[in-house]
Amino acid sequence: METHTIADEFLETKPELLDAIKSFERRRGLSLLRNLQEQENTINFFSTLAEIRTGLFFDPLCSELRYNFPLDGKRPDWYLTLNGQHILCEVLRLNTPEEECEANIERNRELRRFQIENPGVPILEYGEAKSIDTAFLCGAQSKLQFKEAKYRNIIERHQLPFFICVNPSVETYINEIDLTDFLMGRHGFFATDEYFRRYVTGVLLQGYFTGQWVYFPNEKAQFALTEENERVIEEWLL
Repeated sequence: METHTIADEFLETKPELLDAIKSFERRRGLSLLRNLQEQENTINFFSTLAEIRTGLFFDPLCSELRYNFPLDGKRPDWYLTLNGQHILCEVLRLNTPEEECEANIERNRELRRFQIENPGVPILEYGEAKSIDTAFLCGAQSKLQFKEAKYRNIIERHQLPFFICVNPSVETYINEIDLTDFLMGRHGFFATDEYFRRYVTGVLLQGYFTGQWVYFPNEKAQFALTEENERVIEEWLL
């Protein structure tokens, strides 16, 4: 009896994404699809997929991309080389609480199965009203803070610019406005958290509807991008 992995099921209705990943891993000598195929937990699967989508974003820009690259006892998601400058990059998948997240994932799986079994039949969905909760972006146990703290010593030892790439699920409702309010300005996280201000060069957000990326630069970062690379990132996002 043929068995299907979570990756098989998800990518069956996304042939363009599958082709892009195959081309990317051939071009860069990576084993990305195998990583996806090995994920037996749906939450972990989408976290891995977020890492791969981040690599796809940087692929046209970088001379070198290393995935899960071993560095001083840790394995950052991406180690990038952009115009000769090395950059550390971690991906943060933002989900709703686990029980709610798993329920939403299962609902989406049912919709994909319906699409496969009923091609061409339109799907109309209604969602309940929900208030936006950004609480898990901040505070002492913040996932963003955890990413910075985990790589702080490596960043300082090797004097590396450090990106955190945020990939929110649609159910979190975290968008560009939320991160602007959270990160920027006199009272933003870049200004108020000593270590985040010093060691996080910038935050990139991948929107959950269009997939469009937004860059939030930290002008106070100790290890900045070169002027050339700042310009490359800004122009790439236009």
